[in-house]
Amino acid sequence: MAVASLTDTSLGFRCTEALTQFDRLQERSSLPQTHTRKRKRTPEAEDLPAQSTAVSRLKRRQTCPSRAAVDFTSGKEQSRGAGGGKGNPVDYWRKEGRWPKEYFEGQSIMSNLLARKKSSSSLRRIQSEGGSVASSGTTPSDQQPREVKSAPYKDQRYETLLETKGSFMGKHEAGVGDVSKSFHRKLLDTEQTVPENSLFRDDLFDKACQNLQNKNEAKIVQDISRLIVPSAEHLALFGTKDLDILVESVNEGWNNSIPLIKTRPQPDYSAGFRRSAFTNEQLQKLQPFVGDLTDTSYFMATYYMYFPFLTCEVKCGAAALDVADRQNAHSMTLAVRGVVELFRLAKREKEVDREILAFSISHDHSTVRIYGHYPVIEGKNTAFYRHPIRKFDFTEQDGKEKWTAYKFTKNVYDVWMTIHFARICSVIDELPLDIAFEVSERSGSRVSEATGLSSKKARYKNLVNVNRMIEHFNQVAAWVSNYVLFHDKAKHRALMLGKFMGWRELKNYNSLGAIIAGIKSSAVGRLQATRDLLPPDVGKDWLKLEILMSSSRSHATDRPAWENTNGERIPYLPLHLRDLASAEQGNATFIGAERDG
Repeated sequence: MAVASLTDTSLGFRCTEALTQFDRLQERSSLPQTHTRKRKRTPEAEDLPAQSTAVSRLKRRQTCPSRAAVDFTSGKEQSRGAGGGKGNPVDYWRKEGRWPKEYFEGQSIMSNLLARKKSSSSLRRIQSEGGSVASSGTTPSDQQPREVKSAPYKDQRYETLLETKGSFMGKHEAGVGDVSKSFHRKLLDTEQTVPENSLFRDDLFDKACQNLQNKNEAKIVQDISRLIVPSAEHLALFGTKDLDILVESVNEGWNNSIPLIKTRPQPDYSAGFRRSAFTNEQLQKLQPFVGDLTDTSYFMATYYMYFPFLTCEVKCGAAALDVADRQNAHSMTLAVRGVVELFRLAKREKEVDREILAFSISHDHSTVRIYGHYPVIEGKNTAFYRHPIRKFDFTEQDGKEKWTAYKFTKNVYDVWMTIHFARICSVIDELPLDIAFEVSERSGSRVSEATGLSSKKARYKNLVNVNRMIEHFNQVAAWVSNYVLFHDKAKHRALMLGKFMGWRELKNYNSLGAIIAGIKSSAVGRLQATRDLLPPDVGKDWLKLEILMSSSRSHATDRPAWENTNGERIPYLPLHLRDLASAEQGNATFIGAERDG
């Protein structure tokens, strides 16, 4: 998948400030210098320089003025400047009116998402190389201090750097999809229970907030961060069993995610799915993309977290929230990218176009910012945007909004997460075992002809109606799962599940098969507490439907039912496609010399 980058002209205008600094540095470097000191740079300084770092470089009057501008991208300025006779890229842009090609080569994983030289497959997790990605086998002591990890994001130009990778900290002109727009309102409005005894208790709230003024980030995290963004694991321990599939990380680097830029995300808090959330068959299908513990993947954050969907960054001071927003935008670009790539494997990426796939929250001692992050997919190109959901001061009006972010996050866990997980599982279930991928030089994964996902659609492009029935089947199955999981209480899920289980065929075998597929999906099938609430007669009806549509003995029960159905009827498409494929393989079109025409 290739992501459209900024044009040479627009990128040039964005670098006007860099050009001005470059001219000033040239003038200063021509003056006699009485004191020249060389200072060692930390490894973190090789990424996008912090604002304080850029200022200190100007004060030091470096004799090599190009370094500040070139460090802005990838930290490989020396090799680029010496190769090809192009020298400093800023000079090259001023003379030629465009940036040198090698300025972008080797650094943009977003623009060449799958352009990794592998002997067997693309999208397979790659080994960490030469310090560019830290090994995930290290201990927690390898995590960067808070000040160090935030330093690269303090420079406002970081937003421009993200844009060159296809990640934009604003809304797309078409906005977020209608489904996500209405759904995030439900997440804001749905009531949730809140802790009774905490620093947000009415008689303690004002004093607790006053105590946090002029305090550092660690103090804010200790006192109120879990009252803004509750811990998924803690909620699971206190009885919310549906959250057992979630796992969280605290101030831990995303060492197992294929990097977008050299700086790695290290959110203050993040949540995603644990390995045990998936079935053994699903894990087997994900294995080509997951690899070993020390590999990196599009689908992983840490070695134990799959498909992250929530991050939180904590800062002190209103201006620092912009830094937190940049950190969250970086992290959530990787999270959304992984989901999009998964859906591309099953050729279902349109289902997530302009739909919110992750959330981020930035807060300090008084202010909260909530964003939803979504992709915009145009063919093979994907860009990433964010949608502002709420920005507010939770200390105003005597703390009227103090629980807003807490309730929103709990609704993300209880309502949105279950639907999101069902969609992910439905895609994984469609992937064949032992899948093999090929990589084109510019973009893209293409399923091998030997896998069988190949695309019988591509081979039989003239069968438009068959393709539509296949898409409709998948949509109905996902629709059934979503409607069951939309309810956050087991008794309401049981009512919805009972309606689908009591379905009568109405001579539409294809929709009946899709409904059964939706109910038997891993996301719904694991709801044992919900199934225990079903009446016995509903269970009997469901058993009859399962027997009717069973694939055992080559659909021994489905075939007679189909033959004995009179009048207009809609076939169970998977069965008939299987019969057609068997007939095609067992009966050659031409025999002998006629085969050659």
